[in-house]
Amino acid sequence: MKHKNAHTPVEMVIAALGSCVLINLQRILLEKNIEYSDISMELKGYRNPEIPKLVKIEYYIKVDGNLEGLNLEEIKNKAERKSTTYNTLKDSVEIVGKIE
Repeated sequence: MKHKNAHTPVEMVIAALGSCVLINLQRILLEKNIEYSDISMELKGYRNPEIPKLVKIEYYIKVDGNLEGLNLEEIKNKAERKSTTYNTLKDSVEIVGKIE
């Protein structure tokens, strides 16, 4: 019997991507001695309604801290490049990310 709060396998894949990118982002911020008070992430997955396939994942990361003067897009791209899950999925699923 399925638990009413259980995640589907596709939700687990999406969550794995988010977790992997966030861990790498935290490592990069630590390496650069960038202080922050909080990081949050929103994830959204899209599947093809005609066939059972995940076709797109969008994520939005919000970092609370003094990020003035930082190239956030470069930091996000580095976190993606270091992410095993991102690199595993990127050739089969469109992944769009944003960081602020």
